[in-house]
Amino acid sequence: MGLDMYLEGRKFVSAYTDEVTYQELTTMMGVSKAELPHSNYGTLSLEVMYWRKVNSVHNWFVNNVQDGVDNCETYHVSRDKLNELMEVCKRVVDKKDDTDVAHELLPATTGFFFGGTDYDEYYYEGLLDTIEGIERILKNPAFDGMDFYYQSSW
Repeated sequence: MGLDMYLEGRKFVSAYTDEVTYQELTTMMGVSKAELPHSNYGTLSLEVMYWRKVNSVHNWFVNNVQDGVDNCETYHVSRDKLNELMEVCKRVVDKKDDTDVAHELLPATTGFFFGGTDYDEYYYEGLLDTIEGIERILKNPAFDGMDFYYQSSW
């Protein structure tokens, strides 16, 4: 129980442009083209990042992606927003000795089992994990063409 946070990558697959991938998708789903006579596309979905109780990052998503609504729904996150989050995390980590910067740019927040609100090693570890994960996504061509979605649960 507690704050779980997920970033999902989704890739649209068309039978016209990605025929082999589309066939693999239908095979994995256990259906054949004959069973889907009018279907010509699908979506592949993968969990590309996971956080646990990194409430400052969750708070950033709520305020910068979810229009201030914290409701455990799924929200589209652009690559620009991912980059923006990564840069904010870097700025806070770079000023680790000044907790006022953390409090201003990525404030800890409370909620139902959201974890600690201190600007301690766990706080900064969550930011470093966020930086590493987003860099991996933005630099790797395997993630090109994916759309990203954030969802939290508690």
